[in-house]
Amino acid sequence: MKGGLKEVIDVLPNRQQADVLMTKYFDIIDPLYPVLDRAELMAGYEHFWSLPDSQKIHVDGAVLALHLVMYATTTQFIRPYHPSMDPKTTAEFYSKADQASARHKRFTNEVLIVSAAHQALRISSYWNHITMSTVQAMVMTFHFLINDNHTPDGWVFSGITTRQAHVLQLNRDPAIVIPEASTTEKQLRCLLWSLVVCQDTGIALFLKLPPASDHSDIKPESFSVSIEDAPAYAQHHANYNMHLDSFPVPALTFDAYRANIAFSKSLWQIATFVQENICKPRSLNLPIVRSLEHKRTLISTFRALYRNFPEPFNSTNPNRFYGSDHRLARQQIGVASNFYHPMMLLTADENTAGGVSIDVSATLEAAHEVLMSYFAMQDVFGDEVNGFWAYQHRSFEAALTMANLLVAESRNLMPSGHSQSGSPLAGPTSSPNIGAASGLTTGALVNRAISQSPRSMLPPPASSTPSNTNIQPTPWLLATVKEDVRRMLEIIQRSSGYFEFQTMQENRLDALRSVYEKITII
Repeated sequence: MKGGLKEVIDVLPNRQQADVLMTKYFDIIDPLYPVLDRAELMAGYEHFWSLPDSQKIHVDGAVLALHLVMYATTTQFIRPYHPSMDPKTTAEFYSKADQASARHKRFTNEVLIVSAAHQALRISSYWNHITMSTVQAMVMTFHFLINDNHTPDGWVFSGITTRQAHVLQLNRDPAIVIPEASTTEKQLRCLLWSLVVCQDTGIALFLKLPPASDHSDIKPESFSVSIEDAPAYAQHHANYNMHLDSFPVPALTFDAYRANIAFSKSLWQIATFVQENICKPRSLNLPIVRSLEHKRTLISTFRALYRNFPEPFNSTNPNRFYGSDHRLARQQIGVASNFYHPMMLLTADENTAGGVSIDVSATLEAAHEVLMSYFAMQDVFGDEVNGFWAYQHRSFEAALTMANLLVAESRNLMPSGHSQSGSPLAGPTSSPNIGAASGLTTGALVNRAISQSPRSMLPPPASSTPSNTNIQPTPWLLATVKEDVRRMLEIIQRSSGYFEFQTMQENRLDALRSVYEKITII
């Protein structure tokens, strides 16, 4: 911290570059992380850039950290996935980062920017002087770290962020702790707490460690806004907009604001269910289900949860991801990915002592839904999907689960006397290590996805079979999921990105292909 905020500000892009990054942030990232008051943030953004350089060093370090980490996370998408910045402008930005890197002996580009954001947080005394901007910067730093394959760092940041959220009482029902606050302020607190919970749950699920954000009195009803709140919402934006000469990011419509709340409520409900029913037993190396009846109850409860999500996030329309509203499409993909991945874990869970075996059909169907949301993201938004590690990881686990079950079904369909020995759910023992992505062997990932059970299975239509009856997969289902695995291999093979990403994808490709080649089902 020797140079104070002066060193941090030296890393900033110029205003033109910042506008491009900020616009991309609200286009790509904000729909899935709607935790910022856009009007307030953009008013602060305009004020910051209107200051002379000599005054910029006196701004709130937490707010500056938030700006920086927003630039850093967006840079992960713009380079190389979105070459929308003028090549000369981009080159100047990275040249500036390289020069600063030489001075600070740090990595270049987005890594340098997020390092500067962390320094700004330290200068703001973020361990004992905690504000909403502090927590917002922390959750976005977590997103950056996970996308950059720094999972252990992400785990630590998530824990700190949860404690910071506790200090601000974000885990408390705002109607109780700030009853006189505006609806906008109450909902912003709920939106931010929802993201804290979802990030904590996601990494706890991945690492099989206990969650830390399970102490709260927030209820589903806490996420609530009605049409009667529209005038106050419009006035809130007007109070900021009247002071702005330019506004590079347009105001969020009231309908989109309501969708944000419905989206975050849905994810929060998924996360709280997963914390209690999946993360906690897995963190103690226990089966998720204790008995067949327990498994049936959990799956039934989870399906009912989906059916009761706010519209349109309870939709079962297979075309729901392909609408003209791309912001809403991103959010519906987010709900699907986050819901059907734990559904896959539930249906796949086994407990020999409790007489519970894997439901192969239900597991394949759930994994299929995970991949359908991933394929929609690829179809609609192209290589943006490469910038969301969590979606990639859930989809890779789903594909690997499918492939291993297809191998098992191939063995089951062999003529008598030609069956292969060994567990049908065992992962490939000689596949390459995929530690570049997660620090885990392929076998460990398979065990995580199958035998010990990372926005899925739709609530079943009337003709579906109850989950407690392990019906043999139909030929149509087997052919469908085999095609899913083939397409996943194709997507991984043609993906591109920075060196570490490419290494991760190559290892995923080797691991998945090694299983796919053993499938004999046509």
